[in-house]
Amino acid sequence: MKTRNIIDANVGGRPVDMFESRTESSSNKWLLMFFGTGELGPSDGSQLHEMDNYGYQKTSSFETEWNVLAPQAQKTYDEFDLSIFDWMIEQYGNDIEIVIIGHSLGGREVMDLVNAYRGNKLPKQVVGAIAVAGEMSGPYPLPDESYDLPCVAFHGKSDTTISYWQSIKWVNHLNKKASRVHKAQLRIIDGYGHTSIMTYVFQPSRDAEGYRTIRAMYSWDTAVECKAILDEVNLKATFYLPDGSVKNYTLINPV
Repeated sequence: MKTRNIIDANVGGRPVDMFESRTESSSNKWLLMFFGTGELGPSDGSQLHEMDNYGYQKTSSFETEWNVLAPQAQKTYDEFDLSIFDWMIEQYGNDIEIVIIGHSLGGREVMDLVNAYRGNKLPKQVVGAIAVAGEMSGPYPLPDESYDLPCVAFHGKSDTTISYWQSIKWVNHLNKKASRVHKAQLRIIDGYGHTSIMTYVFQPSRDAEGYRTIRAMYSWDTAVECKAILDEVNLKATFYLPDGSVKNYTLINPV
């Protein structure tokens, strides 16, 4: 079950309206979505309905395994480049994981953030980035200044607004960083244009490529086989994990 809210917030001293979709299945995972020019503003919320026309929120019956936050800026997203992260951490907690994704001008914002354009610094809570039909800003920082995060660029091959070569340029730029552990990935999709590419990326299916790409950027708890010793007298449990670590727990209200 998910809840959908409109938030009227103050982010970095500016009024910002945001669309929020929260799921009960994962409270600490967030998809921060930057959309294109038509959905940027004004901040009075008169275009906020556009946030509901794109992305996973367009299909109200489809529930993701993460929460969604889509802010509506006044003019451009760089008005609150870093403030939006501070706001999210304050609202949702220090242990959240954020994947940033943006389309068109929002895609440029994602590229700029990963590139550390104009000295922007991403918080540790950002665990991945996806640029959809984006375009890099210049002058470009050196590749070594970019963030080593899982990064993917999606672009429609039939895009006549922003050439898919812009996504190629971004991915190549990131991969010039010699020490990069997470090699940036490029996906040029035949038959999709500037706007229709969003229907591919945000296809409401857990088997869709876009969904699987986002999901892979988060950390997920997995079951691990290990040795455990239960002390029923003192209500203690000790777990010996495969990596050699030992974890001790106190049992509360055992059945």
